[in-house]
Amino acid sequence: MLIRCVVYQKGRKIADIEPQQIHEYVAKPDCFVWVALYEPDTATLASMQEEFDLHPLAIEDASHGEQRPKLEEYGDSLFVVMTITELTPTDELKLGEMNVFVGRNYILSIRQGTERGFQEVRARCEREPDLLRIGSGYVLYALMDAVVDRYFPALDSIEMVSVPWWFLEVTGAEDKHLTGWLESRLDHMESVLKEREWLAADRFTVADLLMADVLRVARVRSFGDRTATESYVTRITERPAFMKAHADQMAHFAAADEIRS
Repeated sequence: MLIRCVVYQKGRKIADIEPQQIHEYVAKPDCFVWVALYEPDTATLASMQEEFDLHPLAIEDASHGEQRPKLEEYGDSLFVVMTITELTPTDELKLGEMNVFVGRNYILSIRQGTERGFQEVRARCEREPDLLRIGSGYVLYALMDAVVDRYFPALDSIEMVSVPWWFLEVTGAEDKHLTGWLESRLDHMESVLKEREWLAADRFTVADLLMADVLRVARVRSFGDRTATESYVTRITERPAFMKAHADQMAHFAAADEIRS
């Protein structure tokens, strides 16, 4: 499904155009075209391939979906795959995918598997014409920034309750049902991790790094037996890079304590 097809010139929107007009504007050196699609069919992908002269291998990946996050070069264009996370109103973690084709004077984004679109990214870019005049490279940055930002609701689903719970724990203040709330969040995380090794893809990503910062505190995980969560935390904290970063952080704290004493 076509979401938007817009042509820009010198950082400002010129017009919404029909897909069959794309090649006319792509040929103009001072314009770029930004197209957004949602779960397109084969015919739509074929038309985009023709209008933008996209590489057939990249089109094949986009049509099959379920790709690992990656960035590939095809001549003077890029093909980028990103995993999208979405926390539903019932606190279920839903995964989707965004495929992005980027050329000097075009960007085509294809969203799969998640309900929430990226209209706010377009609105943000259009409010910043001095940056938008950079062209498709800036739009790619803005889309990647938005995708990463959507990892945080999953993190917040744990952190938003674990942080106040921890303050109550160390001060001895009344619980006020926060333990039960924290347990329900951890139970949901356990159900997610029983189905997959990593949080947002089939490989370690920044989403796992962010979640580990909360879950690595043993006291936070001390309610019940959640074997999948324990295995998940162990996988992350035993990574050599994580161990080095943690050691460097503790050395920094120790040095600060030494100065104060």
